[in-house]
Amino acid sequence: MNQELNPANTSPTRYTVIPRTLTFITNASHHILLLRGAPTKTNWANLYNGIGGHIEPGETVEEAARREIVEETGITELQEFMLRGTISINTGANPGILIFVFSAYTNHANPLKHSAEGIPEWCSPRIIPSLPLVPDVPKLLTMLFPMTTDISTLFHTYYTDAHLTSFNDQFS
Repeated sequence: MNQELNPANTSPTRYTVIPRTLTFITNASHHILLLRGAPTKTNWANLYNGIGGHIEPGETVEEAARREIVEETGITELQEFMLRGTISINTGANPGILIFVFSAYTNHANPLKHSAEGIPEWCSPRIIPSLPLVPDVPKLLTMLFPMTTDISTLFHTYYTDAHLTSFNDQFS
């Protein structure tokens, strides 16, 4: 194994990240699927967010995003599934967080599956501003959904506290 890639040789001062996915899905009614976080969650309890989670060892970013969607919603059929950008979250500690943001479309008409993570709900864009949202969701939605497939990426860095409760936005 290349010494540079061997985790045992990683310098304690080298910045590392926890990779995660976050997907925003739309449907024919132009509703956006958001997950209302379970009241027992450590982060974002009772707040609405996109669908996502950790990337497991051996998974590609896309495989992880699709797995999280199935686990949290039951949706298996997606169209227009695209990586739209990345968010680097500097928590002021090591590791930070790197989020791969996707958008997708579905014709899924069956009832949505609930999970330990929360309850998925189709939300009208008209009511989303009145929902209790994870702090970055309003800005992400305004950046993602005016985009067309010709403009497909966003890059962003957050500087936040270790508990992910406050953000200093630096969208690009």
